[in-house]
Amino acid sequence: MFNFDYAALRATSPSFSLSGDEWVGIYFQDQITLWDKLHLLGGGRYDWAGRRSSFSTISFADAEANEDTRTDRKFSPRVGLLYQLWSWLSLYGNYVESLGSNNGRDSTGRALDPQLATQYEVGAKTEFFDGRLNATLAFYHLTKENLPAADLSTPDPFDSVTIGEARSRGVEFDVSGQITDRLSVIGSYSYIDAKITRDPQQDDAGNPLPGNQGHKLPGAPRHSGSLWAKYALIPERLDVGAGVFAAGQRQGDFANTFQLPGYVRLDAYAAYHWKIGPTRLTAQVNINNLLDKEYFLSANEFNGNSRAAIFPGEPLTVLGSLRLEF
Repeated sequence: MFNFDYAALRATSPSFSLSGDEWVGIYFQDQITLWDKLHLLGGGRYDWAGRRSSFSTISFADAEANEDTRTDRKFSPRVGLLYQLWSWLSLYGNYVESLGSNNGRDSTGRALDPQLATQYEVGAKTEFFDGRLNATLAFYHLTKENLPAADLSTPDPFDSVTIGEARSRGVEFDVSGQITDRLSVIGSYSYIDAKITRDPQQDDAGNPLPGNQGHKLPGAPRHSGSLWAKYALIPERLDVGAGVFAAGQRQGDFANTFQLPGYVRLDAYAAYHWKIGPTRLTAQVNINNLLDKEYFLSANEFNGNSRAAIFPGEPLTVLGSLRLEF
């Protein structure tokens, strides 16, 4: 669903913009095992992230003459450990930092500050029925600085600002396995508490504004999950499967002025396999959104309007494919 104000777009001045990225990085990593039960991983990465950005209301030549350049440097450590309590149960934890480039510019043509992220995670991995069923339970805490957002205070639809800090924490549960010789399953569930923890916006006089601090992150459902099952009607020949994906209500914008409703989608597929000498040929048909449900995937802010573009999910869709494996 699109709701662009074309009259307003024509009324604004033309915009000429240039941008470019250059990224160089080096990294190292090592893993050791102690007492056959404790596995330790350590490493790091050093990045040089270059960004060029400019714009003009006159010409591309003028934009190039006023180009803004910046280079960000950061060392990002990575450490992890896994302890195998028993053959069927292991506990693990990790810590990771990262540097990410922002593809955008602010209202002055300046390149946006890079994204910085820090993640802590602990969890458990287990298996049942002689390894036929595997499961992972994880708890995580992730913070990101300088998330890009549309600058709704200017007439230029490509102006952006950065959110000071956003925090996501939650629980993830995954399970997969071969239930019988013919039936296999894959399932997952996620609980996410994602919100903006710092948004240092200021007015024209430099006074702090509340901004979006405390609001939920857009596009992040509190609850989501999926379950997929595959059954071999004819072993090594004919497979059929079906899966369901569900997502709860999500915020449509950083200001939390509207919400996208939750949805449930059903998919299915069938595949037939042939062995042709040493090769394997597979003919497959996938049916996405089998019940033809109407739902919304995401929303984008544009031209000062937080509801300018709301993207619907695909309707009932049938896809066919042939795959030859050597």
